[in-house]
Amino acid sequence: MSNTYLFNHSVVSSLLSKSLVFLFAFLFSINLLSQNASMGGEVNANQSICPGTMPSILNNVIPASGGGTSPIEYLWMTTTNTGLPVSNWNIASGTNNQASYSPSALSVTTYFVRCARRQGFSEFIAESNIITIIVLPTPTTSINGNPNNAFIGSTINFNASYANNSTYEWDFDGDGITDCVGQNCSNTYNTPGTFTISLTVNNGSCSVTTTQTIVISNPQFASINDPCSCTNPLNFYDVDNYYVHDYVLINSSPNQTWQLSNINLANIFTNSGVPIPIGTIIPETAPGVYYLDVWFISGEGYNTSYTNNTFTFATGTTNPCSCNNPLPVELISFEGVVDKEIVTLKWSTASEINNSHFEVERSLDGNRFELINIQEGTGNSNNIQNYSFIDNNTISGELYYRLKQVDYDGTFTYSETISVTITSDDIIAALFPNPVMDNFTVRFSENIRPNSQLEILSTSGILIKSYDIDISSKELDVSFLESGVYILRIKNSDFYTAASIKLVKI
Repeated sequence: MSNTYLFNHSVVSSLLSKSLVFLFAFLFSINLLSQNASMGGEVNANQSICPGTMPSILNNVIPASGGGTSPIEYLWMTTTNTGLPVSNWNIASGTNNQASYSPSALSVTTYFVRCARRQGFSEFIAESNIITIIVLPTPTTSINGNPNNAFIGSTINFNASYANNSTYEWDFDGDGITDCVGQNCSNTYNTPGTFTISLTVNNGSCSVTTTQTIVISNPQFASINDPCSCTNPLNFYDVDNYYVHDYVLINSSPNQTWQLSNINLANIFTNSGVPIPIGTIIPETAPGVYYLDVWFISGEGYNTSYTNNTFTFATGTTNPCSCNNPLPVELISFEGVVDKEIVTLKWSTASEINNSHFEVERSLDGNRFELINIQEGTGNSNNIQNYSFIDNNTISGELYYRLKQVDYDGTFTYSETISVTITSDDIIAALFPNPVMDNFTVRFSENIRPNSQLEILSTSGILIKSYDIDISSKELDVSFLESGVYILRIKNSDFYTAASIKLVKI
């Protein structure tokens, strides 16, 4: 028993000793922890900002406290994922033991917390309130329609890409003043220079501004008369003159009216040798491009002016380009004989030098000619040579013909232009509109025979499309035709041409 008693007493003494050591250590630890900071304090305040902007300073409202008297040390932590414990947040950039903190520019919503500890402790166990800095959505946009370069008088249609629930403000000249409000705006530039276009889009919370530049220039003029050339393949000659090719080219804003305003010296001519009068409009062959082919008499030259009533350009020849006017073919006659609706062309030459061939050309308006036949020339001859050609593909009204004489080396010259008049019964009572854009109506008179056909042909006589005629009027869709002049022809049941008329497609 006594042994047993002694053993038990020894065990109890040992356990008691260990318990006292543990209790002492625990109390020491509690005392040590009580010296660290226990309250993280408070910072101010939640914010809403636009992307890329600097948030306001996160100010120290209530400092950290608790624990002993040693100085407080701070550490700022940040995250974009509030699902993580603070211990897994990132140390904020630029942190240097400050009670207040100035974050850098942000692009996404971000969270901040300030941790604290007493100096000499390894862990930041106290935390402030969490600050949320919300990054608001910003509209995105772009400027569409800017051509980068344009001319005075140009009206530019601008368009902003769509931004949901946003407003649009345009500044077209970089003066800081809003010139137009709306997604689609236009501006007319009336002075030259380089201008900054600014578009500001605002969705009520944030705005974004994008810019582009546009260069506005004065109209530009070009021609080729210096130096002119006697070998230009577009040159031609008739029995009296040698005509040298030139052109008028004006680059300006679209939809303007440029015209020949003055002839200061001699005339300019068409490719038929017809003088071009003052007031002639320079055609706009492409948006903002005005072009006209002209010819002047070799050795005589010209001097002219062109205007749009704001700008005037003067041009002319300093070198009139004196060219020889050879006569490889001496044409002594050229005529057209009409028999009902058939035209017989006849011409004769007194002499020929290196004459390759004649090209017979026809026109419905006296200006635009098309090739309809080629006649082989004699080559070289000092005797009278007679030629003829029968044109079966005619239409009622005035027709114009000319000859293009071509040498073996490719040089050529034009004859004078002759005209003939074709008459026929009024089978076609009305044609409207003419010129036509897409659709037109043709109305037939009572003279039309049953089972007749309506044909659309090219000016060279090629059949494009035909229709059966079974009513007194017919509406046709010709949107498939290219712009130009066509022939509308009626053939009766015996396939005899009963009527024909010119149709202009625009």
